[in-house]
Amino acid sequence: MTDSLNYLVVGLGKTGQSVLRHLARTEQAFVAWDTRANLPTLSDLKQTYPNHDFYAGDLPASVLASVDCIVVSPGVPLSHPVLQQAQAQGIAIIGDIDLWRQAINAPIVAITGSNAKSTVTSLVGAMAKAAGINVAVCGNLGTPVLDELAAQPDAQLWVVELSSFQLETTNNLNAAVATVLNLSEDHMDRYDSMAQYKAAKHRIFAGAEHVVVNLNDENSRPQDSGAKFISEFTISAEPSSAWRLSMLDDQEWLYQGRRPLMPVADVAMSGKQNYENALASAALATAVGVSVDAIKSALRSFSGLAHRCQNVAQINGVSWVNDSKGTNVGATLAAINGLHRGANLILLVGGVGKGADFSPLAPAMAQACKLVIGFGRDGASIANLAPRRYVCETLQDAVAYAYGQAVSGDVVLLSPACASFDQFDSFEHRGDTFVRLVKEL
Repeated sequence: MTDSLNYLVVGLGKTGQSVLRHLARTEQAFVAWDTRANLPTLSDLKQTYPNHDFYAGDLPASVLASVDCIVVSPGVPLSHPVLQQAQAQGIAIIGDIDLWRQAINAPIVAITGSNAKSTVTSLVGAMAKAAGINVAVCGNLGTPVLDELAAQPDAQLWVVELSSFQLETTNNLNAAVATVLNLSEDHMDRYDSMAQYKAAKHRIFAGAEHVVVNLNDENSRPQDSGAKFISEFTISAEPSSAWRLSMLDDQEWLYQGRRPLMPVADVAMSGKQNYENALASAALATAVGVSVDAIKSALRSFSGLAHRCQNVAQINGVSWVNDSKGTNVGATLAAINGLHRGANLILLVGGVGKGADFSPLAPAMAQACKLVIGFGRDGASIANLAPRRYVCETLQDAVAYAYGQAVSGDVVLLSPACASFDQFDSFEHRGDTFVRLVKEL
């Protein structure tokens, strides 16, 4: 690509606006379009970029004839008729990741997966920071990569979380190390099949020098990445070559192959799923030269992210845990398996199911849950799979009922297995509401 290209920016949400800022900074020619006819920010954007044309709703046919490259936001599916027409005309279609990749030379740690990718991305960033590396941590978990590029143009290392939507339009990543942490059914309202979803995720491996593979998930391994190096992690004790969990002196330890790293009791995050996250993060950080001492230091201090198996309170011996980021079946399964001690969970589920098959939750709920409470649009669909269940309308109702049923030793776990948009603005809004309701108890 050259400086003479005319860009069409498609989608003017958070990522699209970061693209506008980048193209303006680098003095690129562009026009912009959002598929929403009533875009609230349109007048502000026109004032900010008075020398550029903006369109909302329908796109005039003449616009495609005037552009060389389309930068599409993750929220706009490539199946959109305008994008299909552009492809037929041979117009290049990329995303913000390709624009960012053209502008940097530092190594990239690239992370995706259905679950835990934000935690692992943040933890790898903490490990690099503990090693004294000028690290940029960004992507799908928060700051768009192009905004972070403006803030940290001299970053020595990039640790980037990527969604399947972003990866659909990523063509030249060439990461120093890449991983698909896990794969479970998600976004089936966008993808025709799990195979299509997996194919999008696995684009992260293209050109990677080193790949990190989860031995507990066969979908984590690339078929043929061409990578020079492969590291593996597992929550089992075998194989002895992997990053793994094993016993030493009657304690469970994190191991790097045959080398004991640290006891899990020293890891600030708790739960089996977080020990798996620790192993994945350590493998990724080691691949880009982070020292063992820095890795251990970060593991001792990093207590996890809000809304991801976050300990909210303990009331009368009952633990209340906010896993509002559990927006799909795989995430909720991981939370259940990591937190239960016998059948001591009261599980709060529901929201917008995104076309998912909830049946894989049934065995775990039968084994680990003394009660499943469904709320929101699809709450009943999940709760009805459990032998012990209750269905209500709102999260407030669910919290109140759980409080009345819980006894000392129980864990009340909000891990909805659904998106939040039936009753909340975001998973953060849902989690914050849960925290507030618990604190009011």
